[in-house]
Amino acid sequence: MEKVLQPRQYFIFDYGFLPRTLGEDGDPPDVIILSSNKLISNLIVEVVPISLMKMIDEGEGDDKIIAIVKDDFYWSKNVVNKRILENKHKEIEEWFKVYKGINGTLLEINGFRSKKEALEIIGSSREEYNRKFNRN
Repeated sequence: MEKVLQPRQYFIFDYGFLPRTLGEDGDPPDVIILSSNKLISNLIVEVVPISLMKMIDEGEGDDKIIAIVKDDFYWSKNVVNKRILENKHKEIEEWFKVYKGINGTLLEINGFRSKKEALEIIGSSREEYNRKFNRN
């Protein structure tokens, strides 16, 4: 099912995926990208993972890696501020609840996890890609 933004709804973050990775659902893991500047479509950008949002979408795991653009002055400086990061997590969670709710999607968000857990997901998804495509 194709999901569509409603007329007054807009993305509050940039969205992408990690090349040469495969998640549990057979697709590359989704990445929510926080940036001081709006990114253009089809751009390859170097990011730094900062956390992980645990999400179940229509009964299937659909975790989201949250990352900042490498060398982004604002986010590099403020990601260590726990209050700013917690507020951004709440904002992202609410955005997904509205976005998925409008489309009638069954959604469950099970909190946010550490950078370490995000890196573990990235590592296992790279291993899965390499295993499936016999890359060393």
